[in-house]
Amino acid sequence: FLNNNRYSKQVFITPPWKEIYLNDQVRQEPFETAVKIHELLVETYKEQGYEVILVPKDTIENRVSFVLNHE
Repeated sequence: FLNNNRYSKQVFITPPWKEIYLNDQVRQEPFETAVKIHELLVETYKEQGYEVILVPKDTIENRVSFVLNHE
């Protein structure tokens, strides 16, 4: 599926960030589960040939700038 709908060789992923992690109706899993999901996502994207780019833990403005200015 990932290869059939590819529009970029890169994928940006935000790692789990314990200091800002909150549970709500959408995000019901504990932080430890979120870390495992993150690891599986990174592994799956890499297996499918994507370049995984981790967005740094920083301010929103700096994170946006990182994505927009990444080559």
